Amino acid sequence: MSGSLEGVTPALPLSVKPVGIVFIDAQHAQLLAVLERLESLAGTRNEFAAMVEGVDALFNYAQTHLADEEHLLREIGYPGLEQHAAQHRWFVQMIMQLMTRLEAGDDILGDLISALRSWFVEHINADDMDYAQHLRPGDADPDAQ
Repeated sequence: MSGSLEGVTPALPLSVKPVGIVFIDAQHAQLLAVLERLESLAGTRNEFAAMVEGVDALFNYAQTHLADEEHLLREIGYPGLEQHAAQHRWFVQMIMQLMTRLEAGDDILGDLISALRSWFVEHINADDMDYAQHLRPGDADPDAQ
C-alpha cells in the first residue's frame, strides 16, 4: 500500500450521509476508502509494515481533512466550532495511541479498524451533519468570498 492517497476519489458508502460540501464529502470518501484498504491488509504477508504505513498515511490525511473542516467552520461562523474541534483533537490522540500500540507489536488490527470506522461514520453522520445545517449559499465553495 502506498502512503499516498492521491487518485480517483471514491464515492461515499451508503452508511455515510453527504454533508453537501463537495471537497469535504470527497475527503470523507477518501478516508473511508483508506480504511477499507487497511481492512484488506489483514492476514497478508506484509501486514505489519503495510498497516503501519497505511495508518500513518491515514493519520496524515485525517489531520489535513480535520484542519480543512475546522477552517470551513471558522469561515461560516459555526457556533459549535470549539466542541467540534475538541472531537477532532480526541480522534487524533486516539490514532496516536493506537499507532504506538501497533508499533509496539500489539495485535490490534481489528480494534484499530473498528475504532476508526466507528468514529468516522458516527462523526460524519451526526456531528458533521450539524454544521451542514448552518451553511449559507456559497459556503460550500471554498473559493467563494
